[in-house]
Amino acid sequence: MSRWGSLGIYRRDSRKIVDDIFALCREWQQNELPSSSLAKAATYALNIENELKKFLDNPKLNLDNNPAEIQMRRISIGRRNWLFIGSETGGQNLAILFSFAATCKANAINYRQWLEDVLIRINTTPASLIDTLLPQNWKFQPRSEISR
Repeated sequence: MSRWGSLGIYRRDSRKIVDDIFALCREWQQNELPSSSLAKAATYALNIENELKKFLDNPKLNLDNNPAEIQMRRISIGRRNWLFIGSETGGQNLAILFSFAATCKANAINYRQWLEDVLIRINTTPASLIDTLLPQNWKFQPRSEISR
């Protein structure tokens, strides 16, 4: 079975489990005292039910945050190396670049190619189209087309 085929089974099984969890939350919300911790937790979950279910319909979303944790591990491993980055502004800029690099990797985009292309195009891109330069929306444009 392909990875995508097993992903469909995973999503189908997850949907049943998630539906059972929210049914249980509704039961707790009705049967527990509103001031109890369990009722408060159930109400909280039910208030964000739609957001919590988004991963079921969007295959790009993960159930957990393991990919983000893996990216953070890389940063924490290098933390000692970057102890002296120059300034707080330099640290913020480095964090932005790391965020872009992680987004490129998550979208199977060559970070260097993306960065070189965006640095050339950013000054000529209208503000209304700036989102097209973000890694998840980016399409490579050969240099011959950029100057037109």
